[in-house]
Amino acid sequence: MKWILFFVIPIFVVGCRGQVVEEIKEGKRHLQHLNLVGADLSGMDLKNADFTNSNLKNCNLAKTNLIGSKLVSVNFQGAYLDQANLEDTDCRGADFLHAHLEHATFRNADLTHARFIGADLKKADFRESRGLTDEMKQHLAGKGALVD
Repeated sequence: MKWILFFVIPIFVVGCRGQVVEEIKEGKRHLQHLNLVGADLSGMDLKNADFTNSNLKNCNLAKTNLIGSKLVSVNFQGAYLDQANLEDTDCRGADFLHAHLEHATFRNADLTHARFIGADLKKADFRESRGLTDEMKQHLAGKGALVD
């Protein structure tokens, strides 16, 4: 019985994730508390989506439009957000540990308590963002990000 559960549960989770990705493509925007580890959402228009408390670890979000989205306490660890647009987002408490953020835009985003440890920040734009301490701004600038 344990072996059956070992194989059935991962298939069910992968199947559910695929269904959620299809719903996102169809315009679903209330996406709180989801586990989308490793999903490919690259190039999608996710403007004003609410991913609060979702797990987007290792997701491909390259060139994704997230303008105005609610990304509170989202796990972006290892995610690819190269050239993603995160303008006007609420990223309070988001975790970008080891995320790839080259050329991502965070203008006017609320980044209070967000973490960027080990992230690739080359040319990421944090100008006019809110909630960053002076120490964090120095850290971001030292990694090649654009800050005020």
